[in-house]
Amino acid sequence: MKLEAKVGIFVALALLCLFGLSTQIGQFSFSKEKGYTIDVLLDNAVGLNEKAKVRIKGVDSGYVYSIYLHDNKAYAGLFLKENIKIPKDSFILVSQESMLGGKYIEIIPGNSSELVQDGEKLERTKSIASLEETSQSIKEAAERFANFVTELHEIFGGENALYIKESIKNIHSSTTILNEFIKEEQGELPRILSHFDTMIMSITGTSNKFAETADLLNEKLSSIATKIDDFTTHADNLIEDNKEVLNKTLNSVDNFFVDGTRVVNRLDNYLSIIDKSQFEVGMRAEYLARDKRAKGVASVSYMPNPTRYYMFDVVSTDDYSRQDSLGNIIMPVRTDKSEYYISAQLGKRYNDILFRGGLIENSAGIGMDYFALRDKLKMTIDIYDFAGKLDLRGTSPHVRTYLRYTFLDYIDFTAGLDNFLNKEISSIYLGIGVRFVDNDIKSLVGTIGGAAGMAK
Repeated sequence: MKLEAKVGIFVALALLCLFGLSTQIGQFSFSKEKGYTIDVLLDNAVGLNEKAKVRIKGVDSGYVYSIYLHDNKAYAGLFLKENIKIPKDSFILVSQESMLGGKYIEIIPGNSSELVQDGEKLERTKSIASLEETSQSIKEAAERFANFVTELHEIFGGENALYIKESIKNIHSSTTILNEFIKEEQGELPRILSHFDTMIMSITGTSNKFAETADLLNEKLSSIATKIDDFTTHADNLIEDNKEVLNKTLNSVDNFFVDGTRVVNRLDNYLSIIDKSQFEVGMRAEYLARDKRAKGVASVSYMPNPTRYYMFDVVSTDDYSRQDSLGNIIMPVRTDKSEYYISAQLGKRYNDILFRGGLIENSAGIGMDYFALRDKLKMTIDIYDFAGKLDLRGTSPHVRTYLRYTFLDYIDFTAGLDNFLNKEISSIYLGIGVRFVDNDIKSLVGTIGGAAGMAK
């Protein structure tokens, strides 16, 4: 056995021991989880699939087991965990799993003391703006904004620009008139007030002065009235000349901000319910008993929704595809470097069966998985290398089948039969690996980051 294989198996066994010591192994069970079922009315079932998640305030609480029509209304059958209690005034919301696809059902709990019982229906729904509606609103707002910019260009360009310049000149002229009036009256007002004060203090002997003061007031008031009338005339002309343009501008600005507020509210409402898709990262080591050799596999899977899979693997193993000049197979030895193979597959899941196809270890291939025990147990068959070019020891396609069981949510055990159509080289193999999903990856990265920070 190669040194790399021994190190891989040792690391895997060490991880197994670590998890076994830190976790109560007796907590996992082969039995199905207990719970109850209810039916819920949906506003729209587009994009929702069976096996989709059911969440309450972001916590997984069950799954969708059926979708059907009744009286032209969409309903979904939900399986809820035994400890989940739903008030009868709760709301049902079909939410977006991610920007790329998948939807799930969000239950918004109410405040009623009465709870939904097994087999009952819940028909209170809420709806949110879809991505298409949000995009349309953004498009409409953009068009209104473009119209607003066009109208501004019309206001400040062409003949309107001349009107605006003339209006500014009129305002400047009116301001100049007011300034001249203020300057002229600065010297006159104290004298007017002085005459008026003298009139009050000596009424009986100041009739001539009163007449003089009255004449002076009449003269100045007439001048003031004339200047105010000129200013009012200039202001009226300014408003009248620009009335239509100003009305269009104000209406466009008002419509733009009204539509913009509506779009922002819809977008905020939509983005508030968006959650990340599910990623899965894993690695495993497999030991083939007959060949006394090991394989290493690193895998990454992306599931935009519970029924769609994108899978990518890198496999490290011995190379049995080489021949010498006489056509004899060159058998690998311990000092040879491992050969790397790539797998890239697309998968579609129907209930508990996943059909796959694409590239399997550098050759075209297909596969099928059957899931049981709430996905803890997986039975797999792969068929690839139909021409037998990757392993020259046999001429039949490479077919393998195996079982994978997951416990403690992270550890995978595999056991199977490899290349069993080529009886001379078929082999039993065993494997062990670790696998992390979404938030598990975040926790692992955060732990590593924290440890690195402490080390500094």
